[in-house]
Amino acid sequence: MNTQHNQSTWQEKLQKATALLEEILRENPVVYRSNKEIIFNTSDSAIKFCSAKIGFSEREEFLVIFLDNKHCLIKAEIMFQGSINTTSVYPREIIKRGLQLNAAAAILSHNHPSGDVTPSQSDQLITQKIKQACELVDIRIIDHIVVAPNDHYSFLEQSDM
Repeated sequence: MNTQHNQSTWQEKLQKATALLEEILRENPVVYRSNKEIIFNTSDSAIKFCSAKIGFSEREEFLVIFLDNKHCLIKAEIMFQGSINTTSVYPREIIKRGLQLNAAAAILSHNHPSGDVTPSQSDQLITQKIKQACELVDIRIIDHIVVAPNDHYSFLEQSDM
């Protein structure tokens, strides 16, 4: 019985993720310039990308989307993983990876498995710390997006950047 419940829960999450991906592709919020090049041309495109990537995870994950000067995707990486309600984030590692990839900009994102996307005080502090540190090496932090299965919070949209 328990195994059947876990399997149905997993299948429900997979169906939701698939539906979200289909919606993303249908609405075309990101412009595909070639098979390998994705441009984040709106906040909505970044939000939907982050939601599809980490919005349904059962533990906190911290995603960094590294971009070039034209906001073309270089690489999206889940850089840190934690527990159901916290994860440790190391700005030094974000900067190191951004420099390795020659990124000009980045979008930060993490999920709140609880479903409440309200940023904590720690979320706000780490965002400012990462932004200030990245400015020193000419990597612009465009947004920090908190996602949950059915909601999001964009620091940029809320003028918290």
